[in-house]
Amino acid sequence: MKVIEPIAVTTVMLTDSSVAENDYPAWSSVVTYAKGNRVIVPAVHRVYESVIDGNLANVPAVNSPAKWIDIGPTNRWAMFDEAVGSLTTATGQIVVTLSPAAPPGALALLDMEAATARVRVQRGQAVLHDDTRQIEDGATTLLFTDLPDDEGATITVTLSAATAGGPVSVGTLLIGAVEDLGLTEAGPTIGINDYSKRETDDFGVTTVVERAWAKRMSIRALIDTAAVDDIQRRLAALRARPALWIGEDGYDSLTIYGFFKDFSIDLSFETISYCMLTIEGLTTAGAIEGGNTGIALVFRNSATQPPAPVFGTGLVPEGWTDAPQDLVGL
Repeated sequence: MKVIEPIAVTTVMLTDSSVAENDYPAWSSVVTYAKGNRVIVPAVHRVYESVIDGNLANVPAVNSPAKWIDIGPTNRWAMFDEAVGSLTTATGQIVVTLSPAAPPGALALLDMEAATARVRVQRGQAVLHDDTRQIEDGATTLLFTDLPDDEGATITVTLSAATAGGPVSVGTLLIGAVEDLGLTEAGPTIGINDYSKRETDDFGVTTVVERAWAKRMSIRALIDTAAVDDIQRRLAALRARPALWIGEDGYDSLTIYGFFKDFSIDLSFETISYCMLTIEGLTTAGAIEGGNTGIALVFRNSATQPPAPVFGTGLVPEGWTDAPQDLVGL
């Protein structure tokens, strides 16, 4: 059982990126913006949308949400915002170079779509570490937990698509030190928390609203009794910040970016004690683009669900009691 507490990636640390920060025009104090216009604020790497007409000289970060709404990070910085659901996307490749102040020890790629991932660590012209991995079909998480402990080294990460112009994306790139919390016992429990809404009224009509979901796991780890106090302090320090919890290398389902819900230590006065942990992941956010953010599907209570109708027509297909509904504003 391991945990990686992420180091915040700053503008100074990100020394190079192949992803341009040009999602929208940069905000200007002398431009009048109409409702719905979007801008980026390079200083904070965020996208803002005007919610009023005649929006002049109103600083987005200061006048939000009255005159501007924070849409999310720019495409370049989505992978570093320590949130789940925002993606950095490109075609062909994503290449970033980081210069952390101290050796991180580990690097993780989450919510990833790519064919290969390469992590290269070097100091000056000396290559200290160079690891390229093929990403198996369906895998979305990749861990590099053996980065060299060399102060002043730079880390270059390259994600490549299967084809030259193919899509490539990553939701989270995080770096940090690996903390060993003990030996995971066999038989961890995994599952998800589903936040979808399902209601059936008195007439048997079921309303389904698909929402986000998040991974969870419960594990029990063997720990050195002499390290109990140290482990308790480590876990307490992580109570208010998301971290990457690794129940066992090689399993997406046992690698969760989120918080511990609770933990307890079964203290033994022998050499081995036990630590029980329940980890809950962050939910996958919806798309940040405007428009339809969800569909409420209403169908009769039956043995089989009718085929899904085409969204946006306003028609009620056969077998349905209502048309799909735009959830914006509900």
